[in-house]
Amino acid sequence: MSRLILLLALIGGLYILYLLYRQASPQKRKKMLWQYGIGAVVIMTVIAALTGKASWLGAIAATTFAFGRRFLPLIIRYLPFAQGLLSRSGLGRAKISSSFIQLSIDSANGNIDGIVVQGRFEGRQLSDLNDREIKQLEKDCQEDAKSRRLLAAYLIRHRGKQQQQQSTPPANTSMAEAEALAILGLQPGAEKEEIIKAHKRLIQKMHPDRGGSDFLAAQINQAKDTLIS
Repeated sequence: MSRLILLLALIGGLYILYLLYRQASPQKRKKMLWQYGIGAVVIMTVIAALTGKASWLGAIAATTFAFGRRFLPLIIRYLPFAQGLLSRSGLGRAKISSSFIQLSIDSANGNIDGIVVQGRFEGRQLSDLNDREIKQLEKDCQEDAKSRRLLAAYLIRHRGKQQQQQSTPPANTSMAEAEALAILGLQPGAEKEEIIKAHKRLIQKMHPDRGGSDFLAAQINQAKDTLIS
C-alpha cells in the first residue's frame, strides 16, 4: 500500500512538473531541463544509498558532480584564483554594460543573457522577461543608445528578432581598460596572448554572420585594440 501511495505521488509530481514546463517560455525551458536533471540525479543517488545499492561515498561523489555545474559560477565569483584560471583558459564570461543593461556572454558556447540594472525591471534577467515586459524595457532604453543596442543584440541572438538590428552605427567612443577586460572576460594583468585568444573565441561566436550583431562585434574588437594598443 505504501509503495502504491509513493508511486501515485511520484506520478502526480511528474505531471505537475510537466505542466510547469509546458507553461514556461522557451527561454526558461532550457534552465528547467537542467534543474529537473539535477533533481533526478540527486533523488536517485539518495534512494540508491538508502537501499544499500550504492555506497555513501559514491552518493556524495554523484551529488557533488550534479551540483557542481549549478554552483560553479558562485565558486568562480568568490575565488579569485578560480577567476584567474578561467580567464587564462579563454573561457571567462564576457560582460558589456550600459545604463540599463549588463549583457553577459558565455565565451564557451556563445549563449547571451543579461540583467537589468535600473528601472522597473531592475535585478531581472532578460531571459525571465516575457514579450510584454521586453517591449516595456525597449521603451525604457529609448534615451540610451548603448542600452538599445545591447537589448537589440540580445533579441537578435536569443529570440531571432532580426528587425531589432540597429541601422545606425554606434559612435566611436573611448573605452577604459577595466571595461575592455570585462568585455573579453579577462582579469587585470592579462597578457597579449590571452587577450588575442579571448578575442578570437568571442568574435567567432558574436560575428553577425553567426547570429551576433555589428554592435557586439565592434565592442569586442575595440576591447582588444584598447588592451594591446
